[in-house]
Amino acid sequence: MSDDLLKQILQDVGYRDSGRISNGAEFLVKSGLLFEINRRILHPLGLAMSLTQMQYKDGRVEYEFNPYLLDRRHDAAGPIFSDELLAIGEETLLEFMENFGVGKMAERQKELGYVVQRSGKKIDSSYL
Repeated sequence: MSDDLLKQILQDVGYRDSGRISNGAEFLVKSGLLFEINRRILHPLGLAMSLTQMQYKDGRVEYEFNPYLLDRRHDAAGPIFSDELLAIGEETLLEFMENFGVGKMAERQKELGYVVQRSGKKIDSSYL
């Protein structure tokens, strides 16, 4: 994903200089971040965050979060992606991270001395 493509995605989802993205659902989908939140955090717990994609006759597409979490905690496997969706999600996330995420995390590391905030409490982080 080039810088121009990232800027276009941000513009498309309503990024404003105020520091807000007006359609967070769309941004999370187009960046691959929703995929990763589901894959790494929610799916292993038996949960999934989902959206509704609305396509209008004039060609517009809008995304919005569903007001619920999919709950499959009773199922030992929980939600999983199809092979096709897994490949698409990984590629989308990889492009976003290569063109924005890695640099942003490096800035954070330089500024704060860490990327992921932790309380300092000793915990078993094998699942984090």
